[in-house]
Amino acid sequence: MSKLQTEVHKEFPDKNKLVQWRGGGYDGCIWEPSTGFFDDKGQWVPVISRGAGKRDTLEEFNAKRKSETQYWRAAKGGKAADIVYSITKEGLLEFQLNIREDYFMETLRKLEDSGYPVYWKCSCCNDVQEGLDSFHGFASYRGDGGVGIIHSDPICVDCSERTQCCNCGERCGTQELVSVSGDLWCPDCLKVVVEAKATPEEHKLLETLESDLKRFQEQTLQYCELMPNIKTDIWAQYRKACEALETERENILYAVVTRG
Repeated sequence: MSKLQTEVHKEFPDKNKLVQWRGGGYDGCIWEPSTGFFDDKGQWVPVISRGAGKRDTLEEFNAKRKSETQYWRAAKGGKAADIVYSITKEGLLEFQLNIREDYFMETLRKLEDSGYPVYWKCSCCNDVQEGLDSFHGFASYRGDGGVGIIHSDPICVDCSERTQCCNCGERCGTQELVSVSGDLWCPDCLKVVVEAKATPEEHKLLETLESDLKRFQEQTLQYCELMPNIKTDIWAQYRKACEALETERENILYAVVTRG
């Protein structure tokens, strides 16, 4: 479990703390990730709080937190249902790893409207952004298994304008382009260069990396995109594994495309 995912035994209110819990429980939704925060005065501010799992008041927050924590301790080997983050740069970036990104951005919007500086990572360039003025939108979406839509992969304004392959100039979606040391390549151009320049060992290693990356991405999706409060520590490990594989792949591709 992350160092920021701490179980707080005392009753709230606290100050400058963001809380994520298992909420929902309304018609059409068994449960969903829910969020709220305690501001600098200790006032409880619900953000995503709906259905039977809602916590709209401090009294409701403490009562449901206590009963749900007792259940989850028994069912999950001692872990509480809640995840508590400090409202800091480090805390918000950790929060981004542990919740659906559309819910993440909705929570950031409320925090920013309440006067907090907010931070998030662009899914395209991986740069940490301060504030939501640089937020362009989401690069991808899919169904949630019902009638809803899950938006994911937030991108910054700069990346939204970088949609051309550096080699052929073809415009692509940001999720199709592959970053190689800051240059964006379309899959077709990159495939041609790799086939022409990569050694047999590099070919084999890239195939293995792609296979492993696909597997970890599917497992990441399984653990948190649809069920973001279940096994969040495992999901964060999968996300970090994906980042490590992407970095290794980029290093190999850079060596290939810059080879004379």
